[in-house]
Amino acid sequence: MLLPQQQTNKTVFIRILMLACWVGLIVLFLYLPTLLSWRLQAQSINVFSWSGLFDTQYIAKFEKETGIKVNFSYYESNEELLVKLKATGGRGYDLIVPSDYTVNVLRRENLLQKIDKSKLDFYSALNKTLLNHYFDPENNYSIPFEWAVFGLGIDKAGINSQDASQATWGLVFDKSLIKSKIVMINDPLVAIPLAAFYLFQSLNDIDQAKLEQIKALLLTQKKWVEAYADFRADYMIVTKNAQVAVASSSYIWRSMKEYTNIDFIVPKEGSLVTVESLALPVGTTKQDLVYKFINFMYKPETVEHQFKTFAFFPVTTDVLPRLQLTDSVRKLLTLSPEEFKQFDFFRYDYFKAPITPQTLQDLWVTVKS
Repeated sequence: MLLPQQQTNKTVFIRILMLACWVGLIVLFLYLPTLLSWRLQAQSINVFSWSGLFDTQYIAKFEKETGIKVNFSYYESNEELLVKLKATGGRGYDLIVPSDYTVNVLRRENLLQKIDKSKLDFYSALNKTLLNHYFDPENNYSIPFEWAVFGLGIDKAGINSQDASQATWGLVFDKSLIKSKIVMINDPLVAIPLAAFYLFQSLNDIDQAKLEQIKALLLTQKKWVEAYADFRADYMIVTKNAQVAVASSSYIWRSMKEYTNIDFIVPKEGSLVTVESLALPVGTTKQDLVYKFINFMYKPETVEHQFKTFAFFPVTTDVLPRLQLTDSVRKLLTLSPEEFKQFDFFRYDYFKAPITPQTLQDLWVTVKS
């Protein structure tokens, strides 16, 4: 039998215990969202990319398999990517998808982490032709992800085989070869170099005098341009609004799969190639999660899905037997390093002072005004 004092002590203890439980429940209720948010953030990565490079519905498969949430943000140009990474010191994003010349800038400004190639399951399957280029000589900071060539989409019903066989940029720059309205690419960083290929067969040492010749050519070309377009170039051919379009291989290939009258040719003077790469910003601390995502994106079945969905050329060779390709596209995908030299990358250092990036933008505004 408890004494009165013992009974009082027991009652006080029970009340304190009950109060502590209530306090604990209140604290848990208040901080549970924060704890859950922290958990979700710890199991997520932020990807900063061009739009139209990832199928988010397909990415849900990766999220379900791994429990890792992938958050996407998008930029409209490499210049936007550069500005944001410089402003944040490479923080805020775990994976980015810069184009070749942008990798060079980010690498030189110490905004990228070195790639741990030992964590890449697919590295031996990468197309060797796409490795070790000027923007990342040993691929220590970037991994080729997808690539494309700029060339001519043609309507075979409107361009006869003799004209097509010439495979020259004259089909969009030489009035004697132009039979109807054309579509010109709406990007000065592509249009200007392509005009240089036509005029000089080279992108090296473009000075002010050469730039004036390029400007004059583009102004003359404007007379027979139906539209300046990027994403809609293939549509203009399909709808018979134009017989020739300057475009990325990816945009033409997606229509070639459905319309047999469309073909893609690379002019003999040479052309531009673009390689989109994966890179880790210097500020990310989620390397393990990022490498899991990267390995998922390079699985043959994922690469096959990416090609069928977006039509950018794959960078791995083990996927080629799975793809249905035209002879011309298969030839591009199996180019030797020597054959690849017919292409060049856009580089600001091809333009001699006092030409600046703003000079090129101003020239394009003049052409389109």
